[in-house]
Amino acid sequence: MQWDDDCIREDGFVYLNSELCSELWLSVYTEMLSTIEWLKDSSLLAPYESWRETNNLRENEWIENIQKYCGENTCRRGAFLVGAAHRRPIIEKSIKQTAAGSTRIQWDFGGLLSQVHRASGA
Repeated sequence: MQWDDDCIREDGFVYLNSELCSELWLSVYTEMLSTIEWLKDSSLLAPYESWRETNNLRENEWIENIQKYCGENTCRRGAFLVGAAHRRPIIEKSIKQTAAGSTRIQWDFGGLLSQVHRASGA
């Protein structure tokens, strides 16, 4: 986590909005679960899973509220600010919704979705 702090201090939002930051958080979550498994303490698994599910539900609710707002209001652009640890899950959920055609929102994430669509031929 010291490395994360150093990157934030040096590069600020550029780092927080980067794939490098997303990879770090994925590594943190992976290490948390690996440590719980290594400790062989099953009492730690339930709080971990509850925490992960709470984050999942929170992210789903954010996206649902944005879709509801956009359905009830007219806007050309908007900004959605979340903590860096939620960046990857929000992007992944948005990509799935866009691919399934279940949203009218055109997410951009700094051009990331355009790159994904070009790569997939969509």
